[in-house]
Amino acid sequence: MVRLPEAEIAGVKKQGGRDFEPMAGHKMGGYVIVPGDWRTKPAPAVALIKKALAHARAMPAKRANKAATKKRYRRLPFRSGGFGA
Repeated sequence: MVRLPEAEIAGVKKQGGRDFEPMAGHKMGGYVIVPGDWRTKPAPAVALIKKALAHARAMPAKRANKAATKKRYRRLPFRSGGFGA
């Protein structure tokens, strides 16, 4: 599975690749599964991986979601006196 620009995905599909569907019927845009013969012919797969890496490196960095960076749990106050007190 590689992430490529939409313009290059059609070419991969012509070579035998298919859409990446993490769940049946739910295509994940921008991702394609490399052709099944990549083990016997690794050179085209290596080229696809290099293109995918270049594409991913050219993408802007994701911004942190404020809700995700917020502390999820309230800290309990410290109780002196040990565990049993």
